[in-house]
Amino acid sequence: MPEVELVGLHRLNVGGKVYEKGVKTPVDFAVAFALQNNPRFKVTGLDTREALDYRETQHRPSGKELFDAINDANDRLDVDDDESFDRSGKPALDALARILGYPISREERDAALNAVEKAPQAPKQVDTEEIKAAAAAAAVGKPTGGVHMKKAGKPASADEAAADEPKVTV
Repeated sequence: MPEVELVGLHRLNVGGKVYEKGVKTPVDFAVAFALQNNPRFKVTGLDTREALDYRETQHRPSGKELFDAINDANDRLDVDDDESFDRSGKPALDALARILGYPISREERDAALNAVEKAPQAPKQVDTEEIKAAAAAAAVGKPTGGVHMKKAGKPASADEAAADEPKVTV
């Protein structure tokens, strides 16, 4: 089982867990690998066969798969937990790394969040049957949906013009 030791600071809260300077704390492999490049921590126990097997079983996706994984992890964060979000209100990198099982960069997180915000909207469905019915009604001179259509070149009759005017009752 790997251990992490805080160096430099007296106490640090990371992901809801408090680490104290000089105290070796046992952690799981996901946390150990996430903290191994953090200069505030000294990580031991990642050179064992068990750690290598764990690392081999972890698949870090890329591209759209990575963005989907980040957004899924974001959806799983507890909105009431202040440690899950940074000062700007975005998901905290360490909170996402705990869920994903591998570290991600700030750029990857931001790109994944922006990809969701800029997702194209589905085109509106057009009812072609309704359009065909209106065209057929216009060809025979019938009113469609309360709107009187006239044939090109012919003025509307007085009755049609009066029907189009709004009626006001007093």
